[in-house]
Amino acid sequence: GVVPNTVHSVSVPVGLTPGALFAYTALVRRTGSAFAKGPFFMPAEACVVAFRGKVNDVNQTLSIPIQTVPLNDHKCKGCRVSSGLVDAWTSLGPGVLDALDSAGCARSATGAGAARTDKVFVAGHGLGGSLATVAAYYLHRGGYNVQLSWSFEGSRVGNSAFMDFLHSEMADGTRPVTLWQVTHANDAGPRDPEKGAGFGDYRNQVHFDTFNVSVHQLCIKAGDEDSHCGNAKYSRSDLEYQASDVPSTSFCFTPYAPEGNMCILGNPDGLFKRPTQCYVGGPMAW
Repeated sequence: GVVPNTVHSVSVPVGLTPGALFAYTALVRRTGSAFAKGPFFMPAEACVVAFRGKVNDVNQTLSIPIQTVPLNDHKCKGCRVSSGLVDAWTSLGPGVLDALDSAGCARSATGAGAARTDKVFVAGHGLGGSLATVAAYYLHRGGYNVQLSWSFEGSRVGNSAFMDFLHSEMADGTRPVTLWQVTHANDAGPRDPEKGAGFGDYRNQVHFDTFNVSVHQLCIKAGDEDSHCGNAKYSRSDLEYQASDVPSTSFCFTPYAPEGNMCILGNPDGLFKRPTQCYVGGPMAW
């Protein structure tokens, strides 16, 4: 469970938009041994970093660029990542590191007086999932021990060299999977930007085609080509795209979310809460 008094929020402006990017951190502690082994690999203690999805025009702008920039990292040769996501981490990252330290997590946590742990999980939905994937790389290279993490409906974030590093090098033999991409039905988000623009695929995907959380498909990819598994089985013409101001049904309504909805979390409530929230505004994160 979450250790009391360890939840810290991080919010930064972008341009004239306050709170354009948001994340929170917390220290969590395993209360039993049931989740210690695979497929969970939950350590006794670790921090969690969760990234918010899109809620404003700035987020939309950050998620659109298909231009990639080099990481110039000798450990990740040839790696390139979306320029918008690199900019987002550059703005939000320092606050995330401070929040992790406040929560009791720090890189290479050893020795007397050190933080409790260097183990960190990352997660997010939509743009938050894409940011979580990029953050996993930066945290790993910064000395944190990144644990099994989750990108819910996250987009493609970098080229094949970057995705190879993410899935091959980061786990370092400690577990078979570094990060899961979670997809639902024919949502177009995880298939964008197109691979023709120089982007690589996630190797490990959990795919849900229905609203039954116990019915899912695991896609373990040896490389970037797997046209018959998970979200990749849909032709591009059959994908459901998001409108400019309203997320798609396959993106929001998922079997693993609270009340089956990843975009609206409890405010407002009731049968018509989605159209109500679209009309009056509120915490729609996608």
